[in-house]
Amino acid sequence: MARQNNLRGRILTYCVAGTFGLLSPNYLHASAATANWDINQIEISGLSESSVGAISESARDIAHIRAVTKISVSELSRVFGVSRQAVHEWIKGGTLSQRNAQRLSELARATDVFIEAEIEASPQVFRRKIAGGQSILDAVRENGNAVELAKTLAATLVRESQQRQRLAARLAGRSATPGTSTEFGSPHLDEDA
Repeated sequence: MARQNNLRGRILTYCVAGTFGLLSPNYLHASAATANWDINQIEISGLSESSVGAISESARDIAHIRAVTKISVSELSRVFGVSRQAVHEWIKGGTLSQRNAQRLSELARATDVFIEAEIEASPQVFRRKIAGGQSILDAVRENGNAVELAKTLAATLVRESQQRQRLAARLAGRSATPGTSTEFGSPHLDEDA
């Protein structure tokens, strides 16, 4: 029985990894983030190990940011000044510099501001210029205070939404007057003035 479990573990390692390399719970969990299948438990040689606890804080931050904002790996690589390959390694639990880990954590906290305000965060929102012509992504890139910018932007978005609702309520009773084809191109009364 033990020999059969050992063989099953080796076959799983060879088939899934494809490189005859080490198949770790970290690798499978990170791969599950981009795959069409879900993996919560890994069993090799009769030993069961949960892959959820093995994921790094940075990988959790990236998964959180991408799930909420739908931001692309290419854009994240531009923000952090690294290659797309480096971001993919971070997603899989790879190490990153202390500076990038702090910037990533700041971006995750800025994302939480939009969740708390119940505002849909999109890459366009994170690119929107605010306070001094800087976007949230610019603040992350330049080690600025992205969380404070996120709070400012969230307040602005809430205010804009309320203004749109008030305007829609004021215009709700009005009927649109259709223009006729004879009005197009006709001169204005004071056109020569």
